[in-house]
Amino acid sequence: MIEFDQSTLQAPSEDLVLYSKGIDAGSDIGYQRGTKRVALKRKVLVIPVDSEAKPTGEPFIAVTRNLSAAGVSIIHAEPVKDNFIVVELSSKEGNRLQVLVEVLRCRRRRVSFYEISGRIIRKLDTDT
Repeated sequence: MIEFDQSTLQAPSEDLVLYSKGIDAGSDIGYQRGTKRVALKRKVLVIPVDSEAKPTGEPFIAVTRNLSAAGVSIIHAEPVKDNFIVVELSSKEGNRLQVLVEVLRCRRRRVSFYEISGRIIRKLDTDT
């Protein structure tokens, strides 16, 4: 698990949070997905990394668009240039789960926001 000081991270803008609540999870029509995706609007921590899950950039907070057992889509104010990111999901009880994600697409959704979608490669161990 990658550790970092979360208190230094800037929360997503109110506009980004409102925008994320107004979009749907996306349609699976025309796609042959192995797993069903569900809408999930929640703030998540994101860390740009290399293929070995070693940090390559500054962590940031984004908002999820959807999630499946195989992938995740997030909304952020800036594009991601890295091929891999770690997405950290946390529960109300404080449990944390970090997954390594291969970025497959980063596209502008509106003038100010980007959708970053990728395939979940693996769960990170607590000693990663």
